[in-house]
Amino acid sequence: MPVLTAWTFPTGLILFLLSNLVLRLVDFRFHKNHYPLIVKALGLAAPLVAPALHAN
Repeated sequence: MPVLTAWTFPTGLILFLLSNLVLRLVDFRFHKNHYPLIVKALGLAAPLVAPALHAN
């Protein structure tokens, strides 16, 4: 059991810090009005990604 907690704690901490960083970056980008750009990029990527997902 000590091995499990020793493994899960740093991993959980790293995941928490990474998710926090990603959220801060996303928040920063949205405040800079990149939201329409992201939506356009997703709109362009969707037709390319969808056939690949359906193929698998």
